[in-house]
Amino acid sequence: AALLEIPSIDQTPASLMEEQSVARFQSMLSDFKEQGSSDEQLEEMATLEKFEKFKEISRANVEKVVVLGMLFRDIAEKEGVAVQEREVQEQLDLLAAQAKQKGEAPPDPAQARDEVENALLRRKVFDCLASYADITWVVEESPAELPPAV
Repeated sequence: AALLEIPSIDQTPASLMEEQSVARFQSMLSDFKEQGSSDEQLEEMATLEKFEKFKEISRANVEKVVVLGMLFRDIAEKEGVAVQEREVQEQLDLLAAQAKQKGEAPPDPAQARDEVENALLRRKVFDCLASYADITWVVEESPAELPPAV
């Protein structure tokens, strides 16, 4: 199985780190805009200095996302898991319909396509891995209530 052949990833490509950081920063600014931030406030946030600080703060999370993405793509390739164009298009059509229903602008086609494709691939890889695994669901019990501190 592909899990036995996964290479270790010692260094994440700088270009992927930068690309993911830019996408996350843009997404954050978009969220602020949707939450009612003014253009003036957005301009104050969208500086190179603020982006560099964002990159520094989010580096560990971005690195995890990049590494996991690389691993998922590697497993998908080794296991012959692929996302079909019609699956991506169905999801994009659904997103556009939801945006229209909410009276919002449709999502950026290129960015949405990448996100949808990645999400579908992750789901398919998880399904593939689950087909090999013996999964036992465990429900954690709530810890016993501790006595109040004295």
